Amino acid sequence: MSKTWKTRPLMVRINDKEDKAVDAVENHDHSEFGCSLPDSPVAQLKLTHEQWRALNCRYDWGYSGHNLCGCPMCTDRWGKESKKKERRQEGRKLAQQKDY
Repeated sequence: MSKTWKTRPLMVRINDKEDKAVDAVENHDHSEFGCSLPDSPVAQLKLTHEQWRALNCRYDWGYSGHNLCGCPMCTDRWGKESKKKERRQEGRKLAQQKDY
């Protein structure tokens, strides 16, 4: 696997202080019980589904302006390809017009 930014696992990104793509935001709800916030976002990821549902305070993932996904749709590679085709077609039309 390539060692690019987009293929780094979520747990690695959370522990990296310089990686600004993942932003863990504390979400507190003390209406029923005391604070049950896990020690860290990584500890929350290790919980089972039943344990996670029992939490009234948890970490939510905030949007930091970076895409976590590296697929062509999220990185807009499909849009770039179609724009590139349009530019090539326009260039060919201009070249043909100049020849006449």
